[in-house]
Amino acid sequence: MCIRDISDYVCYSETRTFGARLPQTQIFDCNNEGADMERLTVIGEFCQYLGSDCGFSPHTPRCYGADLDQFVDFLFSGLREKEPDTVRTSTPEDLSKIVCEAGADSIKSFISALTREGYSSATIGRKIASLRTFYEWAHEGGRRASNPMKEIPTYRVKRRLPSTLTVDEALKLLESPSDTTTQGLRDRAMLEVLYSAALNVDEVTKLQIGDITFTNSGARLTIRKREKSKKDREITVDPHTAGTLKDFIASALNNSKYAGVWAEQKPNKPLFFNKFGSAVSPRCVRRTVEKYARAAQLRDNISPKTLRHSRGVHLTIDGWTPTEIMVLFGHRSRTGITTYRMIINANETSAHAAILSPQGI
Repeated sequence: MCIRDISDYVCYSETRTFGARLPQTQIFDCNNEGADMERLTVIGEFCQYLGSDCGFSPHTPRCYGADLDQFVDFLFSGLREKEPDTVRTSTPEDLSKIVCEAGADSIKSFISALTREGYSSATIGRKIASLRTFYEWAHEGGRRASNPMKEIPTYRVKRRLPSTLTVDEALKLLESPSDTTTQGLRDRAMLEVLYSAALNVDEVTKLQIGDITFTNSGARLTIRKREKSKKDREITVDPHTAGTLKDFIASALNNSKYAGVWAEQKPNKPLFFNKFGSAVSPRCVRRTVEKYARAAQLRDNISPKTLRHSRGVHLTIDGWTPTEIMVLFGHRSRTGITTYRMIINANETSAHAAILSPQGI
């Protein structure tokens, strides 16, 4: 299938070491066995709360836990210098209580240290958000009488506009995979679904064969959410993307190497599978995008998120309202959607400046 125009895709519906960070076991008395595990239990309970009670993605507890580990290391490094006997003789329960009852001054010192270390405003903002959520949880759970984060002013994060592709660049990327092999058709269908339905990586990897229904006007995808606070949503993709999906499925069924993946005709079989027959991983999706971006001779650092943001910009240019884009993307607020208008304005400003700039100087 040759893509001739972007209208074919009309849709209907930081890892760093903080200072001289010490191993966590050095925080405690070497003779106090199990202290490190006890200290981590406090953070572990909080991370479990984020994952099971709040239903967040597994990435959220992992990132929040890492931020809290860094704060705990900072907290006990300072305490060990001022009151070494307190740290050495305290029980694991006492150490957990010290973490939960840390004051606003300690948190402010931590933020100042992050700034001195040269962390970006976005990273510092995320760490403050982790602390804010942790101490809200500690306060509501009765682990401390008040919330120290109420004394911490809102941190202003310098917003950077996401990178996007032009219409021609998007078309060039989508046309890169081969349409004569099963793997090429899989990659082409994956890229087209990423763009047309504006999906993120996790949503693509979790698509199952039973989540797609072909209709006269294209195909309907059911995007299932594991988070308790979100609902499944349905997206009707364009006939072109539906045709690519049909070609991929037909090619896979007629290929003896892949036919066994869907042989049992179970709806929970992965739509996009790897050579082992299991669902493609997020890393596989990212590498696929990077592979064909290089093949299309596009710039570096193009990711699946780039396709999603590009889709938002192109739909905004086509006249879609923020509410319509919000529904397609599965967002619950317009905060991220308004970014696309800012990108368009920034691009127009850059183009206008280029026109007015003197040539040959």
